Amino acid sequence: MRYVSGVTYDGLGRRTITESAAGTRRFSYDGSLPRLLQDRFDAPSGAPDAYWLELNYTAYDELGNLREMSGASQPNDLDL
Repeated sequence: MRYVSGVTYDGLGRRTITESAAGTRRFSYDGSLPRLLQDRFDAPSGAPDAYWLELNYTAYDELGNLREMSGASQPNDLDL
């Protein structure tokens, strides 16, 4: 059984998409920096427990440490 069916990377070797039976996870980055801006997961449409989860990484310090993040989900009852 395969847990991950596909992984896509950008030109800098950063993971941008991970596909599995559970759904698709997408990663967005800050240009040429290694800083993650967004991590989004979408369950397959039509699944009985379909949902999406989006995490936004909004601020980093001068050393690249994450300082602030926010998130949203549908249904809204997922804990972030």
